[in-house]
Amino acid sequence: MEKFESHFDASAELKNVRHLDDNEKELSKEDRLKLRKERLEDIKKKLADQMIGIAQTNAGLESLVFSGEELTIEKLNDFLEKSILVHKLAPWQIEYYKKAIERVVERNILVNRFFAENCEGKTDEEFFEFIFDKKPHGKILIEKGALCPIITCCEEDFSYIRSLNFVEKMNSGDNGGINSKQVQNIVGVMMRFSPDVYPKFVSFGSTLVVVKLPGNTEEKTAGTIIHEEKHVLDRMVFSDEKRNIAEKTQADLTKMVEGFNDISDEELDHLSPKEFVERFTIKPIEKQLDGLRKISEEIAREEILAYYKEGFNVDHLYAILSSSYEGTGYGVIDEMTIRGFEQHLETFSGVEQEKKIALEFFKDIHKKEEQDYTKHLSRGIDAIRRLENIGISRGEIIGLFETESLANWNKIFERIEKSDVYSKKRNIHSLELYLKSTEDNIESHKEIIAEALQQLEEPSERNHLYSFWQNYHKQKYATYEDALKFFLESNKKYLDESLARKRELKQQISELEK
Repeated sequence: MEKFESHFDASAELKNVRHLDDNEKELSKEDRLKLRKERLEDIKKKLADQMIGIAQTNAGLESLVFSGEELTIEKLNDFLEKSILVHKLAPWQIEYYKKAIERVVERNILVNRFFAENCEGKTDEEFFEFIFDKKPHGKILIEKGALCPIITCCEEDFSYIRSLNFVEKMNSGDNGGINSKQVQNIVGVMMRFSPDVYPKFVSFGSTLVVVKLPGNTEEKTAGTIIHEEKHVLDRMVFSDEKRNIAEKTQADLTKMVEGFNDISDEELDHLSPKEFVERFTIKPIEKQLDGLRKISEEIAREEILAYYKEGFNVDHLYAILSSSYEGTGYGVIDEMTIRGFEQHLETFSGVEQEKKIALEFFKDIHKKEEQDYTKHLSRGIDAIRRLENIGISRGEIIGLFETESLANWNKIFERIEKSDVYSKKRNIHSLELYLKSTEDNIESHKEIIAEALQQLEEPSERNHLYSFWQNYHKQKYATYEDALKFFLESNKKYLDESLARKRELKQQISELEK
């Protein structure tokens, strides 16, 4: 089998797993089978190790992008070169990263140029008016993010900016507007605008992060910005193909409506209401279910990673993302499916019986999609929890799942669990838990000694403790001082042993981390 010294490409290795050299061909059938199984296991282990490496590469690049420092292709490529050597990235993986780096730097240059050419000498309020051709309603803060402008504003301005995004999505001012009540539960959004509808926005990449004030603490606002910037990077670099799923599904829904207009009046007359709905609703929508499921899974994946990066505890993720209000959790899918179906339902104008049949069918679909979403959510969060339990860091988990579909997350865990990387991390994690327990015990005994010595300042307490020590240790002390000496010496001995164990554990962890 061909060996790759400088890189590891699982696909290429798998193609060669059955290849035998002349000597190996002389082996018995059982030995040849055993050899191939060993090679396959070796590939699996190398792949799991490389997946951890890719996760670390993703996390490292993301950290550089949002570090606030100047972004250059040279700086990002320098980091990539180190990752290539350490993690033996395959040529196709290297090409993927180089293209991603180019996109990131190009967007960063675009944003920097936009601020340099248009922001100088303007207040944030004037800058807002320049962008939107409208004065802000309340307080405005506009910051230059690494990949897009970041606008923090009051609820009225937040609602207005968000309504622009819906005008673009629906391509209609009548259906696009949303009121403040609809957005009261949303604290931040990442929005992409159509260049055709908003040509001015092209100059900064047609993407904005918008965060709502008042009501947000400074800490929460910062967390929301992290969350939404995570979406910008994720969709710009990692999700081109998956994003096209949504666009294709919307296009198919439009074709479905247009198909109705092509049917002749004579053919319509011969269709019963049930046949009509089956032909123009049930069958076409059933074809879109696969696309809707992929969208459901992708939304769940993006939201899990964004909230997890924001710092939320894994145990809180399900409660947050299973919420039904608009803009969070399944409400994101509600927004898409309901709007798409309302467009389709317009074709039933004046035919109430058909509308009723179609509506019942849609409710069934909607319920199924909600169930699928919560299933994806539960499985994805469980995969994160399992990785945390074996000592994989938050940054590594984010990087690990960045480019993987939600359906693959548990499979990834299973591969990593069998890898050498996991074995080392598991040992480190166990030692760290033992170290934490040892440190807690040390602090606890220090507190016990300090508390005892403080109590001994009172004569009555001395008599009480002296009696307790006599009974507890089942031996008689000639004097109170003898009892105190024994107490201090025994605790000092325990502390010395614990401190020695602490030093030993730190040394073991340090050696494993090399």
